[in-house]
Amino acid sequence: MNSEASILAIAALLVLTTLAAVAWFVHPFRIVLLILFGRNHCQLSDVCTAPRYWAKRLKLRADLARSARIVEEDGEVVRWEIAGERYWLARGSRILPGMLADQQLDVYEAAGGGVRPGDVVLDCGASIGLYTLHALAKGAAHVVAIELSPRNLECLRRNLAAELQAGRVTIVPKGVWDKEDALPLRMQPENSAADSVALSYRGSRQGPKVPVTTLDAIVRELALQRVDYIKMDVEGAEREALRGAAETLRRFHPRLTIAMEHRFEDPRDIPKVVAEVCGGYRAQRGPCVDMGNALRPVVMDFQWTPPATSG
Repeated sequence: MNSEASILAIAALLVLTTLAAVAWFVHPFRIVLLILFGRNHCQLSDVCTAPRYWAKRLKLRADLARSARIVEEDGEVVRWEIAGERYWLARGSRILPGMLADQQLDVYEAAGGGVRPGDVVLDCGASIGLYTLHALAKGAAHVVAIELSPRNLECLRRNLAAELQAGRVTIVPKGVWDKEDALPLRMQPENSAADSVALSYRGSRQGPKVPVTTLDAIVRELALQRVDYIKMDVEGAEREALRGAAETLRRFHPRLTIAMEHRFEDPRDIPKVVAEVCGGYRAQRGPCVDMGNALRPVVMDFQWTPPATSG
C-alpha cells in the first residue's frame, strides 16, 4: 500500500506539474498564476488589459520586422531601413522593431503624461535617439539626450545629426547616477538598448568603464533655466538617477515618466524614492503588461501638485 500510495503521489505530482507548465504558456492561466504567486503590481481592474496590450505590441513589432533591412554598414554600426525610415544601430543588435513599436504605441505617454509643446526635456537613457525624435515631433523646444553606452552614442549622434546642427538637441555622453563616478558597463550583443551599469542581463558581457553623473550636475553645467519633463528609462539605475535629481525636482517640479520594466519591485519602490526626493508628486500607472515573470505597469507618470493654500 505504501508503494502504491507513493506511486499515486508521484503520478499526481507529475500531472499537476504538467498542468502548471501548460497553464504557464496559456496567457490567461499564466496571469492567474502570477497573481496567485504574488508577482503582480497592477490594479486587478487593469490586469485584463495585459494580454491585449502585449499582443498588440507583438503584432506591431512583427509587422515592422518584416519590412526591416540593412542598407548601409560602417564599422561597428549599421543603418537599417524600416517602415520607410532609416536609423543607425549597433552591429548585431536586433532591437529596432521593438523600439519602434514602443514609440508607435506612445509607450511613454501610456499613463497619460508626456511631452507638451515648448517643453525642455531630459531624455535619460536616450539610446539611439528614437524618443528624442519623438519628443521633438511632439513639440519639445529642446531635448537633452543623455546616454552612457559608447555604441549607442555613435548611433545617437548619427541619427540626430540634423537636430544637433539646428541646436534643438544636446547630447550628454554619460549615465545618470547619484554621484560622479566611472562604472563598468554590461553589454548585450543583440540588444544595445539593454546596456547597463546597474543590471546584468542574461547573455550580457563586460564592457568598458563609462562616466556617470547626476541630473543636478547636468542641469547646472548646461545652465538650464527650466526643466519641464523627464523621461527616464535607464536599465535599473532609476533609483540612483532620481536621488541625483533632488535639486532639479525641488526647483522645477518637472513631470516624470519612469519605465517600470527593469526590477520587480520598481512599481512599489520608485514612488517611495520620488516622495523621498521631492514631496507633492502624484503617481499615475500606465497599462498593465505581462513581463513574463511578473505583471507590472509599463510606465508610471509623476506630476507635482502644489500644496493647497489656506484662505
